[in-house]
Amino acid sequence: GNDESKWSKYAGDPNYNILNECCLAINFGNPGATGFNKINQKTMDYMINEGPGREAFVLFWKLMAEAVVDHPSAFAVEFMNEPMTIYRKEAFNTWRAAAEVVNSIIPDMAVSFMDTGESSLIPSWAEKLASFLGLGIRIDKETEDWIKNSGTAYYAWHWYHSPPSTAEEAAKNALQISKDWNIPAFATEFGSCDVW
Repeated sequence: GNDESKWSKYAGDPNYNILNECCLAINFGNPGATGFNKINQKTMDYMINEGPGREAFVLFWKLMAEAVVDHPSAFAVEFMNEPMTIYRKEAFNTWRAAAEVVNSIIPDMAVSFMDTGESSLIPSWAEKLASFLGLGIRIDKETEDWIKNSGTAYYAWHWYHSPPSTAEEAAKNALQISKDWNIPAFATEFGSCDVW
């Protein structure tokens, strides 16, 4: 919640995430709803909107690329694990900004683009329908064009039994995005061998 005194307990301690009661509530059982609490959404908004948050995120990936530029085993990056934001356009613009800086250092490194929670829930027809209805899940045409023409972008997705309700539907959605954008799709995390 918004009780700053609870969040500030153990601040600065290297074991903050395993001592602070708020972190423990989030980390045990990993309840998905915690991704949409006020503090997380404020953090996500800061990170994906133009400004110092996005700049810091991009700088982090610039420094990571510089650190691994001479390591042949570092061939791909997944910019964020299960980003919990409904602002798809801003998130994809952020992934693109990070991808551009990584590829400026390592031109052939694979760079990820992923949806909310890395769910492959949004088939391409839904994106078009939502755009027609004025809902905000459509990404910028400039970013979509960058993805299609990059030669390094891939669509990262996860599946843990829902949503969608079957591995087949999740794969179908991911493969449709792969086809529409002419990029590979990788199931980078899953909880069932059904995905194989």
